[in-house]
Amino acid sequence: MNANTFLTNISKSLHTLEDQNNSLSITSDKNELKLQEIHKSIINLTTLIQQQSNSINGHFELIEENVDQLKLNQNNMLNNINEILSNIMTVSEEALLASSTRLDIELNNTCDQSLFKQVDRNANDQRDQELVKPPKPAPKTTKKRKSNLKPVFRNTRSRAAK
Repeated sequence: MNANTFLTNISKSLHTLEDQNNSLSITSDKNELKLQEIHKSIINLTTLIQQQSNSINGHFELIEENVDQLKLNQNNMLNNINEILSNIMTVSEEALLASSTRLDIELNNTCDQSLFKQVDRNANDQRDQELVKPPKPAPKTTKKRKSNLKPVFRNTRSRAAK
């Protein structure tokens, strides 16, 4: 091999190395750009993840507040129900007492009416018996005696009751 061929081969190799170097440099630049894009994407994803995490935490806080409010509302509703039931019981007891009193009054009135009817029947029976009795014969004295007895009014009680 002569020196000319050797130098030509070296020159070709240098050109090939330069081309490869340029190609590697371009590839490296492209890779650097891609790495920068990936880094930006990672930063954007990190920001989005943080925002989502904050949003989720906010939702959890709202859910906890809503649960607390629901518990408070439930307790208020139970208290209202207990108050209503207590009022119903009070009204029912008062109504029962009033009804019982009204029934007592009606029963007393019924008993009084029955008693008055019985008294009237007894008086009527007594009057009927007196009407059926034969009259007593008049005494055979010619001289009138003055009676010390006061007149008796019969059935005054039954007439007053009517």
